Formats: sequence, C-alpha cells, structure tokens
Amino acid sequence: MAATYFLFATGIENSCPRIAGGRRVDQLESCGHYRKWREDFDLVQQLGIGHLRYGPPITSTWLGPGRYDWGFADETFCDLHRRGIVPIAHSQDTAGPMARSVADTAILLDAMAGSDKVDRATRLADARRGCYRDAIEGAALKGRRLGIARTLIHDDARVAPVLESALRTMREHGAEVVDPIEFDAGHYHGDEFTVLCHEFKADLAKYLAERGDPSLQSLADVIAFNEREASRELRWFGQELMLQAQATEGLDAPNYRKARARARRLTGRRGIDAAIARHQLDAIVAITFSPAFCVDPVNGDHAGSMISCSGPAAVAGCPHVTVPGGFVHGLPVGVSFFAGAWQDAAVLSIAHAFEQAHGARQWPQFRPTLEI
Repeated sequence: MAATYFLFATGIENSCPRIAGGRRVDQLESCGHYRKWREDFDLVQQLGIGHLRYGPPITSTWLGPGRYDWGFADETFCDLHRRGIVPIAHSQDTAGPMARSVADTAILLDAMAGSDKVDRATRLADARRGCYRDAIEGAALKGRRLGIARTLIHDDARVAPVLESALRTMREHGAEVVDPIEFDAGHYHGDEFTVLCHEFKADLAKYLAERGDPSLQSLADVIAFNEREASRELRWFGQELMLQAQATEGLDAPNYRKARARARRLTGRRGIDAAIARHQLDAIVAITFSPAFCVDPVNGDHAGSMISCSGPAAVAGCPHVTVPGGFVHGLPVGVSFFAGAWQDAAVLSIAHAFEQAHGARQWPQFRPTLEI
C-alpha cells in the first residue's frame, strides 16, 4: 500500500562514506541513484515508508570553499516537496510556503520552485526561475509604484486603520502610492466555484487512486463513507459541497472548460494585468482578509461577510505574498502584494522591504480569549 504521507529529512554524509583503507566511495553513484532517483522515490512510497532521511551528494555539491552546485539537490528536493501535496483544485491552488518571514519564504522557494514533468502548470518554471534569496537582497520600497485595490477591501471599517498604517509606511520609505486604482476582475466567482467543483472531484479521485485503498477510490466513496458514519462525520456539518462536486461531469465538460477560461481571463488579462498596465504599477496592494472569526460548529463559518483579496491571483496563476499588517482586537490582519505571472521575485522583493520597514509581526500566542 502506498504511503498516505511523505516526510523527509536532509543530510550530506550519505553520498561519501569513508570505508576500509580510508578510501571514500560515492554509494549513491554505485547503486545508480543519480540516474534513477525518481524511481527510487516511487519505490519508497510504494513500500509505505512515510519518513526518509535524504541529502545532496557532497562530492558534486561542494566544489570548494564558498563554492557549491545545488543543481541535483534542487531537482530532487523539489520532487520530494511535491509528493503528497494534493490540490483541492489544481488550476487554482498552489503549494506555496508559509513561513515566519519573507526571507524564509525566499529560501523555501529556492528549494521548491521548478518544473515537474507530472505537473503541466510548472512546465515553464525552470526557464523562468531565478534566485529568490538574491532578489530580496537590498530590497527597498523607494521608487516602487504600488496601487491600492480598494474594491477588494469593500470599505471594511475594522481593517481601515491597518491599511492606513501600511500606506504611511510605504510612503515614508519612498514608495509611490496610487490610491485608489481601477481594479475590476468582473463576476468571476461563479466560474471559480464551477472550476472548484469539477477539479475537486477529479483531483480527489487521482489522489485516492495513489493511496491504494480499494474501499476509497472516488468522491462517491467518500460521500458514502460519511453517510455510513454520519453520527461521527456529519455531526456538525453536512457535505453539500461534496454532493455538488459529485454531480459534475468531468474535466472534458464544456461548462467546465468555458468557466475555467473565462475566470482566468477576468482575473488575469482583464483584472491584474490590466490594472498593472493602466497604472504602470510594480504591484497591487490590498488587505488580505478580514480579522479571523471563531470556529462555530452550530452556525457554521462567517466567510460570507468577510473580505478577501486572494481570489484573483489564485485563479489567474499570479504570485501573491501576504505579510503582517497589524491587529484588530488581537487578531492578525495581513497586507497582500500581487502582480502578473512570473513576477515572483519582484513581489517577494517588495513584500520583504515592506515587512522590514513596517515591523508588525508578533510572536504567535495561544490566547484563551480576546480583549474586546
């Protein structure tokens, strides 16, 4: 049975142990791992091994004092990072790092980013990638032209002080703030949901097939399981969204294809790209999300009353970074920066400069209650 998760640790000594007589032998080369590493990773998962210690070959990685070649390590680590990552909707979800700072995010992206032969969306990634750590070196807000998308904020009075404080920081550090900008992604939400339902059904089936459990091979199997175990699985919430997804007709359905193309056009070419070009911006800025709400098992969540700016970038396939902007009654509120496709390095640089200048991050806390 295939492993249901895949974790790994890294080291460097495994490629060059010292054996009898003091001679060093690269055992990874001897066993053919450099040629067949993908097959080796496949076998590890098929054996049900969920934890693996793995490291780059020191003999070819370390070239001398201060000189390294990370080519093989980048390729293999990218593959390891992707194993076990399952999107809800493959055209709208991205496996991105969550880190304590933009600098840490850049380090993670240097290891994660790259083309993957089983992920068509990454086919151009190798040609477009750079060194994200280099991109944030010396990052500054001075001279950056930033547009404020107030249409994504909907005049939420609770977050207004956080936004105004962020804008002061940007201006004080030399950014040219265009406030507001004309940003209109149209009515893409219906198409986004249509795509979500279709892709969730297909992507879940693909994931379940790789798990090797014959009793769970499809969304229909999951729905049936929940119904059998309703007293436990459906105690607080139903599965209405799953039922809607189950009713879809596959990724070749005309309504899915039309919805996906229309949503990407509205959020990308007519949304983000148009705003960037119209106002000659380096990035678009908005409040990321409303203050967090409490988990409510009786009435459900309150997402319908929340603001969120993450949708356009996710649907269009554009880079989006959120950093701490401030707090509302002790609840964190983020400031988002996003731009056109493949502008990852520029967005990271701007977000890093803002984060360093604004200094809003606080250590996470587990509070029993909030001070209102």
